[in-house]
Amino acid sequence: MILRFAMAAFLVLHAAIHLSFFMPQWFTAIKTGLPFNMNDSWILATAGLEPGLWEIIGTVLVGVTIAGLVVGAAGLIHLVPVSIGLPALTIGAVASLVTIALFFNTWLFVGGIADAAILAGVAIMRWLPEAMET
Repeated sequence: MILRFAMAAFLVLHAAIHLSFFMPQWFTAIKTGLPFNMNDSWILATAGLEPGLWEIIGTVLVGVTIAGLVVGAAGLIHLVPVSIGLPALTIGAVASLVTIALFFNTWLFVGGIADAAILAGVAIMRWLPEAMET
């Protein structure tokens, strides 16, 4: 059960980091640049979308990411059924990957690795559900 709580804590922390997209001033205060910036997307610019729409797209994606990861964490510790938690976790991780792709910064590469690990964990839980019964 301790493994479930540790993984749930990791998921909630990963979700909380996405809040940085709403508070980029944190990074200007410590003079590190803006890795979490919804105003810089070469993909959306290439697609011809207006910059005002970028923030709406990013806000929806970040909201879906946070909700999915938190519900997935709740599923791991049996606060919601696994039949809800695993799909939510998948949706949250995919939304995070899309957000990272659209608003890419090299700092966000680590988040992409975390999302890939989440998706791999979901696949393992689907294929070997008894592996999580510890």
